[in-house]
Amino acid sequence: MSPYLFKRGIRRLDAVVLTHAHHDHIDGLFDVLQNFEVREIWLGRNPMIPQYRDLLEEIYRRQIPIRWLWSGQQIDPFTVLHPPANWTTGPHVQNDDSVVLQLDSEGTSVLLTGDLERSIPLPGPVDILKIPHHGSKNTRLTVQATIPIVSVGASNPFGHPHLSKLLALRTDILGALQIVLAPGHPIVTFPGL
Repeated sequence: MSPYLFKRGIRRLDAVVLTHAHHDHIDGLFDVLQNFEVREIWLGRNPMIPQYRDLLEEIYRRQIPIRWLWSGQQIDPFTVLHPPANWTTGPHVQNDDSVVLQLDSEGTSVLLTGDLERSIPLPGPVDILKIPHHGSKNTRLTVQATIPIVSVGASNPFGHPHLSKLLALRTDILGALQIVLAPGHPIVTFPGL
């Protein structure tokens, strides 16, 4: 993630969100904390696995403020949809520990789902959907979206995305996507192509 941000000329991040503590979501955060000025980090509920504990220690060492998230919070322009305030984690990280955010800005709604597999109440159709869990067939969260996106690594060992998710914009084929929330309509570009 750091090389992409450097290439874009980004040196400061107002907020960084850890959806959940699976290695493919947490590993790159250590470099981000080292390479960028992070003004705030947003966290849900995660089990105290060693890597998560290390991340918290690094956040505290760098004196980065933490915003703890639970459903119902409004952090304009974001609404937290999951996890609920009473969410308890098991001893191991689960996809359903994921923070889910809805962004409403410039007349566009964006649903950011992490790896959530369960179904949760949603406000309705959205303009842009980050399809949960890299397009896995196990997700039960269904929502209508004008622009569905699957964030997935090329040649991943899990066979993601599932055939039912192939009509989405896919990062394994298109590379990084850039979305600009222009008034009235989002603009999607592919800087790597």
